[in-house]
Amino acid sequence: MLSPDRGLRVAVVGATGMVGQEMFRVLGQRKFPVGELKALASERSAGSQVAWNGGTVPVELLGEGSFGGVDVALFSAGAGASRTYAPAAVASGALVVDNSSAWRLTEGVPLVVPEVNADDLRTAEGIVANPNCCAIPLTVVLEPLRRAAGLERVVVSTYQSASGAGRGLVDELQERLPEMSVESVNAAIRRHLAAASAYVAVVADPEGAAEFARAVGANAPSPISYATETKPEVLAEDREIAVYPLSVDPRAIRTVPADALFETAELPGAGT
Repeated sequence: MLSPDRGLRVAVVGATGMVGQEMFRVLGQRKFPVGELKALASERSAGSQVAWNGGTVPVELLGEGSFGGVDVALFSAGAGASRTYAPAAVASGALVVDNSSAWRLTEGVPLVVPEVNADDLRTAEGIVANPNCCAIPLTVVLEPLRRAAGLERVVVSTYQSASGAGRGLVDELQERLPEMSVESVNAAIRRHLAAASAYVAVVADPEGAAEFARAVGANAPSPISYATETKPEVLAEDREIAVYPLSVDPRAIRTVPADALFETAELPGAGT
């Protein structure tokens, strides 16, 4: 797959999205042996250019025939795209690393956090899933504690920027926020978070809304208000990565800059 003279041919699916752009940055930062980089995205972005290694790469339309000659395909275009096109990438000979929820709990697909269960990569048959952004740091922290002292119960809360709903929300708020009412801001946040499989988020203060548009672009909203969501998959993924008896009480808090307002939904069976 890798030869000294050419490196790997890498495809990034969802290349123009916020996570896709971060993948480009990390590939460069880590000096990953990229011989050729292929940027793939939807029809909306096809034909544009993305920055890479001091130059630009053309964005190609994602399709089942996009993966000829590709060694590694990094997917971050949502679960639907992953379910549709990951099998085609594998059939073309690529190793798929999927960042969506599509394959995380699929039998035969290893769910891997390298610091915890890198050996499971050996069982991959074409697709490797990475966990939810909450489950990854959770397992990295818990596994050495488990090895050193054992664990019985974990209560965990995460604080996540509303920009996790994706570029669509960030762009919409940056473009429209001055004329948006509190209700329309709420509706926009809920719509984009629902599309990203998040649960709830609320902006309460119209004067804080302008700060929100600027803050989410930097992925650091401030001041912070809280809207809470529970993510059952965090518990399921944690047990999939490192199977051991453990009671986990998870809660994810979506942060938005506004006056404090809480909406909560308890995870069935979770402790308080």
